[in-house]
Amino acid sequence: MFEQLLPKLADLGLWAYVLLFGFALAESIVVLGLVIPGATFVVLFGFLIAQGMFNFGDAVFFSALGAILGDIFGFVLGRRGVDPARRFPKLFSQSTVDRAEKFMNDYGIAGVLLGRFIGPLRPFVPFMAGALKMSWKSFMAMNIFSGVLWAGSYLAIGYFFGQFWSSINRGLQWVGVGMVIIIGGYLFLRWMGQRRRVRKVRKEALMG
Repeated sequence: MFEQLLPKLADLGLWAYVLLFGFALAESIVVLGLVIPGATFVVLFGFLIAQGMFNFGDAVFFSALGAILGDIFGFVLGRRGVDPARRFPKLFSQSTVDRAEKFMNDYGIAGVLLGRFIGPLRPFVPFMAGALKMSWKSFMAMNIFSGVLWAGSYLAIGYFFGQFWSSINRGLQWVGVGMVIIIGGYLFLRWMGQRRRVRKVRKEALMG
């Protein structure tokens, strides 16, 4: 079933990159980041690259662009004083927002980079950077750097897994060939042994 799905994804062409951009963008937005598996889709896309379906450089560009723009959106919300815990109480708890604030106070600008790789805090970090009035220049520098690093890292994970998967498939094919040879050889030897026994019995019957 998975092998049947791959050609369908390849047929999307440029739209596949647009889809990648959308997932990366959603991953970085405060409201959507907790329900959209953006990072998972980026890893899957890396797997597809390993199968020769897409280009790694193009994938880095679209996924990084989505991640960067998503963080800018969160940063602007934070600057404008939007409180996600009050706006969306069913999705966010005040304790989560407080943890993000403590995280940014502890790590400062480096938190923009580190937070991109921490699942639960991921969508809150750029928001909190804006709420704490981090300068646009500092935020954008780290946002762009971390966005490209994030995209490349997650795509690479999927790519190397895809390479490993291809190696396993090739290995299994050779194992299958080897099993056919072994089983075929075993059946041939059994057949030859049975022929010898039949000849021996006939010979003994004639001599008797």
